[in-house]
Amino acid sequence: MKRNPVANLFFILTLFLIASCGGLQPTLTLESMDRDYELLVVENKTDLCKLNSRSGEIEKIMAMGRPILSPVWSPDGQSIAMFLMKDKDFDPFKSDDTAADLVVLKVGGFEPQYSGKFEFVQEIDRNGWKFTSITTPVWHPDSKKIFVHDKSGLKIVVLGDKTVSLIHNSAIHKLDIALSKANVIYSIEKDLFAYNFKTRKSVEIAALSPTLRLLLKKKIEAIRFSPDENFLAVAVGNKLILIDVKTLREHVIHNAQNTIYDLVWNPDGTQIAALSGKYASYASMGIGAAPGGKIPGQFNVTCVGIDGKKQHKIFENKSFNDVRETSIAYSPDGKWLSFLSTTLNDKRRKICIASTIGQGWTVLKSGEDYSAHDWRPLSGR
Repeated sequence: MKRNPVANLFFILTLFLIASCGGLQPTLTLESMDRDYELLVVENKTDLCKLNSRSGEIEKIMAMGRPILSPVWSPDGQSIAMFLMKDKDFDPFKSDDTAADLVVLKVGGFEPQYSGKFEFVQEIDRNGWKFTSITTPVWHPDSKKIFVHDKSGLKIVVLGDKTVSLIHNSAIHKLDIALSKANVIYSIEKDLFAYNFKTRKSVEIAALSPTLRLLLKKKIEAIRFSPDENFLAVAVGNKLILIDVKTLREHVIHNAQNTIYDLVWNPDGTQIAALSGKYASYASMGIGAAPGGKIPGQFNVTCVGIDGKKQHKIFENKSFNDVRETSIAYSPDGKWLSFLSTTLNDKRRKICIASTIGQGWTVLKSGEDYSAHDWRPLSGR
């Protein structure tokens, strides 16, 4: 029996969309990358490692002896900042431990530098799960100072010297820092604020732009400055809003199917990756759920040009096992995006990498309890 031409075209387009959007099977090989990069990863909660982006080979940097959260490379690629938990089996959704130690490790060094203890907030996610929200340290461009957002507000840690409190506000939800212009953008539920280091004052941005206030009707989930700090990307519900910092003019450049909860700019500021989806949850009496009462979560990653026209859905997972948020990160050249993924049928944590122009994806590492995936700056190689 012959298919008609329209059916054949539909079949081919369906296969193409499955390949370009991730589908169920990898569509790229590691050799697709034109050079080697190093990603910072955590293995079995306590081991800090480097992962080669093209070979998939992993090299242990140091066994820290305690659970590691939010490790990040310094801008010069010579140091790593991270939080260490005291609870040896720390799980954000199972532990009431809200304290963490900020530790900095020099590449090739033997003694991590302790840089202070911080207390973090316990929150309730969309499905009623209580979890400890450990934030990510933000390096200053000089690689000598670190910004920390904890339960009391925003602080700056001068390595080897002191910690200075910048903003006292326990209600801060999300924030980003424009370091060259010395501004902090932060949110409290649906409100967006700008804080200036020199004046030490905060201004509600929506009060300066009535049209922006109309868009801020839901909780703000992510805020990111563009690399040149001229634009601000804000995730509100399923909308990705781009704001011109100078004029405060705004427009929606992407509407996702679900809530957008992570954003990241590519290095040259021409594209934004948006991570949207729903958490996994448990249904009462198992109604509408998989065996054990679990309803799978789902997420997808879409790359969007700042004009809103070039949009590539690069990955989709409709059977996401983990109740935790995954995250996204660009390679230094902006050609690749990394993220974490699991499924109900395969609960092993996978570190994946995808082409940012929708050419496919592949698995970098799988089979162990992996987390984190921060790309080492080229200056550190």
